[in-house]
Amino acid sequence: MGWVDVHHHVLPPPFVAAQRDEILYYARDPAVFDWSPARALEQLDAFGIDIAYTSLGVPGASDPGLARACNEYAADLARDHPGRFGTFASLPLPDVDASLAELAYALGELGADGVALLSNYGGRHLGDGLFAPLFEELDRRGAVVHVHPIAPPAWRGLLPGYPDPFIEFPFDTTRAVTSLLYAGAFTRWPRISFIFSHGAGAVPMLAQRIVALAQMTGNVADPLGQLARLHADAVTTTSRPAFAAAMELLGPQRILFGSDYPYVPVAATAEGLRGLGLQTGTLDAIGHGNALALLDQRPHAE
Repeated sequence: MGWVDVHHHVLPPPFVAAQRDEILYYARDPAVFDWSPARALEQLDAFGIDIAYTSLGVPGASDPGLARACNEYAADLARDHPGRFGTFASLPLPDVDASLAELAYALGELGADGVALLSNYGGRHLGDGLFAPLFEELDRRGAVVHVHPIAPPAWRGLLPGYPDPFIEFPFDTTRAVTSLLYAGAFTRWPRISFIFSHGAGAVPMLAQRIVALAQMTGNVADPLGQLARLHADAVTTTSRPAFAAAMELLGPQRILFGSDYPYVPVAATAEGLRGLGLQTGTLDAIGHGNALALLDQRPHAE
Protein backbone atom coordinates (compact mmCIF):
# COMPACT_ATOMS: atom_id res chain seq x y z
CA MET A 1 0.00 0.00 0.00
CA GLY A 2 0.96 3.66 -0.18
CA TRP A 3 2.59 5.63 2.60
CA VAL A 4 0.95 7.45 5.50
CA ASP A 5 1.95 11.05 6.25
CA VAL A 6 1.53 11.98 9.93
CA HIS A 7 2.99 15.50 9.64
CA HIS A 8 1.06 17.33 6.94
CA HIS A 9 -0.08 20.90 7.50
CA VAL A 10 -3.37 22.40 6.44
CA LEU A 11 -3.91 26.14 5.99
CA PRO A 12 -7.64 26.87 6.38
CA PRO A 13 -8.68 30.33 5.18
CA PRO A 14 -9.65 31.46 8.73
CA PHE A 15 -6.20 30.46 9.96
CA VAL A 16 -4.44 32.39 7.20
CA ALA A 17 -6.65 35.43 7.73
CA ALA A 18 -5.98 35.50 11.49
CA GLN A 19 -2.32 34.46 11.55
CA ARG A 20 -0.83 35.48 8.20
CA ASP A 21 2.09 37.47 9.62
CA GLU A 22 2.98 34.78 12.16
CA ILE A 23 2.73 32.01 9.56
CA LEU A 24 5.10 33.95 7.33
CA TYR A 25 7.48 34.58 10.24
CA TYR A 26 8.03 30.83 10.53
CA ALA A 27 7.66 29.83 6.87
CA ARG A 28 9.82 32.71 5.52
CA ASP A 29 8.35 32.01 2.06
CA PRO A 30 4.99 33.38 0.89
CA ALA A 31 4.69 30.36 -1.41
CA VAL A 32 3.32 28.52 1.61
CA PHE A 33 0.06 30.39 1.04
CA ASP A 34 -0.31 28.62 -2.31
CA TRP A 35 -1.43 25.56 -0.35
CA SER A 36 -4.76 24.16 -1.46
CA PRO A 37 -6.49 20.77 -1.17
CA ALA A 38 -5.88 20.16 -4.87
CA ARG A 39 -2.15 20.87 -4.58
CA ALA A 40 -1.93 18.71 -1.47
CA LEU A 41 -3.56 15.81 -3.31
CA GLU A 42 -1.15 16.27 -6.21
CA GLN A 43 1.75 15.89 -3.78
CA LEU A 44 0.25 12.82 -2.16
CA ASP A 45 -0.22 11.16 -5.53
CA ALA A 46 3.22 12.17 -6.79
CA PHE A 47 4.99 10.48 -3.87
CA GLY A 48 2.79 7.44 -3.36
CA ILE A 49 1.12 8.67 -0.17
CA ASP A 50 -2.32 7.20 0.48
CA ILE A 51 -3.39 9.36 3.41
CA ALA A 52 -2.14 12.47 5.20
CA TYR A 53 -3.11 13.38 8.76
CA THR A 54 -3.43 17.14 8.79
CA SER A 55 -2.60 19.61 11.52
CA LEU A 56 -2.22 23.37 11.74
CA GLY A 57 1.24 24.75 11.43
CA VAL A 58 2.73 27.23 13.86
CA PRO A 59 1.58 29.41 15.54
CA GLY A 60 -1.53 27.27 16.08
CA ALA A 61 -4.92 28.59 17.15
CA SER A 62 -5.18 29.79 20.75
CA ASP A 63 -8.57 31.42 20.13
CA PRO A 64 -11.42 28.92 20.71
CA GLY A 65 -13.40 30.24 17.75
CA LEU A 66 -10.43 29.93 15.42
CA ALA A 67 -9.63 26.42 16.65
CA ARG A 68 -13.24 25.39 16.02
CA ALA A 69 -13.26 26.86 12.51
CA CYS A 70 -9.98 25.14 11.64
CA ASN A 71 -11.13 21.79 13.00
CA GLU A 72 -14.34 21.97 11.04
CA TYR A 73 -12.39 22.85 7.89
CA ALA A 74 -10.11 19.84 8.40
CA ALA A 75 -13.11 17.57 9.04
CA ASP A 76 -14.76 18.80 5.84
CA LEU A 77 -11.53 18.16 3.93
CA ALA A 78 -11.44 14.58 5.18
CA ARG A 79 -15.11 14.08 4.39
CA ASP A 80 -14.77 15.54 0.88
CA HIS A 81 -11.81 13.27 0.07
CA PRO A 82 -12.56 9.91 1.74
CA GLY A 83 -9.48 7.93 2.65
CA ARG A 84 -7.03 10.68 1.69
CA PHE A 85 -6.99 12.92 4.77
CA GLY A 86 -7.18 12.29 8.49
CA THR A 87 -7.13 15.02 11.13
CA PHE A 88 -5.19 15.96 14.23
CA ALA A 89 -7.41 18.51 15.93
CA SER A 90 -6.21 21.88 17.17
CA LEU A 91 -6.89 22.88 20.76
CA PRO A 92 -7.06 26.49 22.03
CA LEU A 93 -4.34 26.17 24.64
CA PRO A 94 -3.32 27.51 27.09
CA ASP A 95 -7.06 27.70 27.91
CA VAL A 96 -7.47 24.19 29.32
CA ASP A 97 -11.24 24.36 29.87
CA ALA A 98 -11.85 25.52 26.31
CA SER A 99 -9.44 22.85 25.08
CA LEU A 100 -11.32 20.10 26.90
CA ALA A 101 -14.54 21.28 25.28
CA GLU A 102 -12.93 21.39 21.84
CA LEU A 103 -11.37 17.97 22.38
CA ALA A 104 -14.78 16.45 23.09
CA TYR A 105 -16.26 18.11 20.01
CA ALA A 106 -13.36 17.27 17.69
CA LEU A 107 -13.12 13.61 18.65
CA GLY A 108 -16.79 13.01 19.35
CA GLU A 109 -18.57 15.07 16.69
CA LEU A 110 -15.99 15.63 13.98
CA GLY A 111 -14.28 12.23 14.18
CA ALA A 112 -10.74 13.58 14.52
CA ASP A 113 -8.02 10.94 14.68
CA GLY A 114 -5.99 12.64 17.41
CA VAL A 115 -4.81 16.05 18.47
CA ALA A 116 -1.93 18.34 17.57
CA LEU A 117 -0.14 20.19 20.37
CA LEU A 118 2.70 22.68 20.36
CA SER A 119 5.85 22.11 22.40
CA ASN A 120 5.11 25.11 24.61
CA TYR A 121 2.41 27.71 25.14
CA GLY A 122 3.73 31.11 26.13
CA GLY A 123 6.90 29.45 27.42
CA ARG A 124 5.08 26.81 29.49
CA HIS A 125 6.18 23.40 28.25
CA LEU A 126 3.90 20.40 28.15
CA GLY A 127 5.06 18.93 31.45
CA ASP A 128 3.71 22.02 33.25
CA GLY A 129 0.99 21.11 35.72
CA LEU A 130 -1.40 23.53 33.99
CA PHE A 131 -1.94 20.95 31.28
CA ALA A 132 -2.53 17.94 33.57
CA PRO A 133 -6.37 17.95 33.24
CA LEU A 134 -6.04 17.84 29.47
CA PHE A 135 -3.61 14.93 29.58
CA GLU A 136 -5.92 13.10 31.98
CA GLU A 137 -8.66 13.26 29.36
CA LEU A 138 -6.34 12.40 26.48
CA ASP A 139 -5.20 9.35 28.44
CA ARG A 140 -8.79 8.32 29.17
CA ARG A 141 -9.49 8.43 25.46
CA GLY A 142 -6.28 6.64 24.50
CA ALA A 143 -5.53 9.50 22.14
CA VAL A 144 -2.76 10.02 19.63
CA VAL A 145 -0.95 13.33 20.24
CA HIS A 146 1.31 14.85 17.61
CA VAL A 147 3.66 17.46 19.10
CA HIS A 148 5.07 20.22 16.91
CA PRO A 149 7.71 22.68 18.11
CA ILE A 150 7.43 26.43 18.36
CA ALA A 151 10.00 28.86 19.71
CA PRO A 152 9.27 30.00 23.29
CA PRO A 153 8.81 33.77 23.55
CA ALA A 154 12.16 34.25 25.30
CA TRP A 155 14.02 32.33 22.59
CA ARG A 156 12.22 33.79 19.58
CA GLY A 157 14.74 35.24 17.14
CA LEU A 158 17.57 34.32 19.48
CA LEU A 159 20.01 34.09 16.57
CA PRO A 160 19.17 37.12 14.42
CA GLY A 161 19.08 36.26 10.76
CA TYR A 162 18.65 32.53 11.38
CA PRO A 163 14.99 31.43 11.25
CA ASP A 164 13.76 29.69 14.40
CA PRO A 165 12.68 26.45 12.68
CA PHE A 166 16.21 25.56 11.62
CA ILE A 167 17.89 25.58 15.04
CA GLU A 168 15.40 26.38 17.78
CA PHE A 169 12.65 23.94 16.82
CA PRO A 170 14.61 20.72 17.52
CA PHE A 171 15.68 22.07 20.89
CA ASP A 172 12.17 23.06 21.93
CA THR A 173 10.92 19.59 21.05
CA THR A 174 13.68 18.36 23.35
CA ARG A 175 12.50 20.70 26.12
CA ALA A 176 8.95 19.42 25.70
CA VAL A 177 10.02 15.77 25.90
CA THR A 178 12.24 16.47 28.89
CA SER A 179 9.53 18.39 30.73
CA LEU A 180 7.04 15.55 30.18
CA LEU A 181 9.58 12.93 31.26
CA TYR A 182 10.57 14.72 34.47
CA ALA A 183 6.90 15.43 35.27
CA GLY A 184 6.18 11.70 35.09
CA ALA A 185 3.74 12.20 32.23
CA PHE A 186 4.76 9.14 30.23
CA THR A 187 4.06 6.80 33.14
CA ARG A 188 1.13 8.74 34.60
CA TRP A 189 -0.72 8.77 31.26
CA PRO A 190 0.48 5.62 29.49
CA ARG A 191 -2.47 5.34 27.08
CA ILE A 192 -1.45 8.49 25.21
CA SER A 193 0.57 7.75 22.08
CA PHE A 194 2.94 10.67 21.57
CA ILE A 195 4.45 11.43 18.16
CA PHE A 196 7.18 14.07 18.27
CA SER A 197 8.15 16.04 15.18
CA HIS A 198 11.48 16.02 13.35
CA GLY A 199 12.89 12.79 14.78
CA ALA A 200 12.05 13.92 18.34
CA GLY A 201 14.34 16.91 17.93
CA ALA A 202 17.69 16.56 19.69
CA VAL A 203 16.43 13.87 22.08
CA PRO A 204 18.25 10.96 20.40
CA MET A 205 21.55 12.83 20.56
CA LEU A 206 21.00 14.17 24.09
CA ALA A 207 19.35 11.11 25.61
CA GLN A 208 22.42 10.27 27.69
CA ARG A 209 22.38 13.71 29.30
CA ILE A 210 18.60 13.70 29.82
CA VAL A 211 18.77 10.27 31.43
CA ALA A 212 21.75 11.22 33.60
CA LEU A 213 19.87 14.14 35.11
CA ALA A 214 16.83 11.96 35.69
CA GLN A 215 19.01 9.44 37.49
CA MET A 216 20.62 12.16 39.61
CA THR A 217 17.24 13.37 40.83
CA GLY A 218 15.98 9.83 41.33
CA ASN A 219 12.43 10.90 40.47
CA VAL A 220 12.03 9.11 37.14
CA ALA A 221 11.86 5.33 36.82
CA ASP A 222 13.64 3.83 33.78
CA PRO A 223 14.08 7.16 31.96
CA LEU A 224 15.84 5.61 28.97
CA GLY A 225 13.10 3.04 28.59
CA GLN A 226 10.47 5.77 28.69
CA LEU A 227 12.22 7.76 25.96
CA ALA A 228 12.60 4.63 23.83
CA ARG A 229 8.81 4.09 23.87
CA LEU A 230 8.04 7.43 22.21
CA HIS A 231 7.26 7.86 18.52
CA ALA A 232 8.76 10.38 16.12
CA ASP A 233 8.19 11.44 12.54
CA ALA A 234 11.14 11.40 10.19
CA VAL A 235 10.94 14.98 8.91
CA THR A 236 14.47 16.45 8.54
CA THR A 237 15.90 13.23 10.02
CA THR A 238 17.05 11.48 6.86
CA SER A 239 20.74 12.35 6.97
CA ARG A 240 22.62 9.23 7.99
CA PRO A 241 23.85 10.57 11.37
CA ALA A 242 20.42 11.89 12.39
CA PHE A 243 18.59 8.78 11.24
CA ALA A 244 21.10 6.50 12.95
CA ALA A 245 20.59 8.32 16.25
CA ALA A 246 16.81 8.08 15.98
CA MET A 247 16.99 4.39 15.09
CA GLU A 248 19.35 3.68 17.98
CA LEU A 249 16.97 5.22 20.51
CA LEU A 250 13.54 4.42 19.07
CA GLY A 251 14.04 1.47 16.74
CA PRO A 252 12.29 0.97 13.38
CA GLN A 253 8.84 0.44 14.90
CA ARG A 254 8.57 3.93 16.39
CA ILE A 255 9.62 6.12 13.47
CA LEU A 256 6.87 7.28 11.11
CA PHE A 257 6.88 9.04 7.78
CA GLY A 258 5.93 12.72 7.76
CA SER A 259 6.40 15.41 5.14
CA ASP A 260 5.86 18.79 6.88
CA TYR A 261 4.22 19.94 3.63
CA PRO A 262 3.86 22.75 2.56
CA TYR A 263 6.58 24.18 4.82
CA VAL A 264 9.00 21.49 3.59
CA PRO A 265 8.89 19.80 0.16
CA VAL A 266 7.46 16.28 0.35
CA ALA A 267 10.47 15.05 -1.59
CA ALA A 268 12.85 15.97 1.23
CA THR A 269 11.71 13.20 3.54
CA ALA A 270 10.17 10.80 1.01
CA GLU A 271 13.25 10.63 -1.19
CA GLY A 272 15.54 10.93 1.81
CA LEU A 273 14.12 7.80 3.41
CA ARG A 274 14.15 5.89 0.16
CA GLY A 275 17.78 6.86 -0.35
CA LEU A 276 18.98 5.40 2.94
CA GLY A 277 19.13 1.85 1.58
CA LEU A 278 16.82 0.47 4.26
CA GLN A 279 15.58 -3.08 4.15
CA THR A 280 12.11 -3.39 2.61
CA GLY A 281 10.47 -4.34 5.90
CA THR A 282 11.98 -1.37 7.71
CA LEU A 283 10.98 1.07 4.96
CA ASP A 284 7.44 -0.34 4.90
CA ALA A 285 7.15 0.00 8.66
CA ILE A 286 8.25 3.64 8.59
CA GLY A 287 6.30 4.41 5.45
CA HIS A 288 2.96 3.08 6.60
CA GLY A 289 2.96 0.14 9.02
CA ASN A 290 3.81 2.03 12.19
CA ALA A 291 1.25 4.76 11.48
CA LEU A 292 -1.49 2.26 10.77
CA ALA A 293 -0.77 0.48 14.04
CA LEU A 294 -1.39 3.77 15.87
CA LEU A 295 -4.13 5.35 13.82
CA ASP A 296 -6.13 2.89 11.75
CA GLN A 297 -9.64 2.76 13.21
CA ARG A 298 -8.34 3.74 16.63
CA PRO A 299 -11.25 3.94 19.11
CA HIS A 300 -11.76 6.98 21.33
CA ALA A 301 -13.50 6.65 24.69
CA GLU A 302 -16.69 8.67 24.93
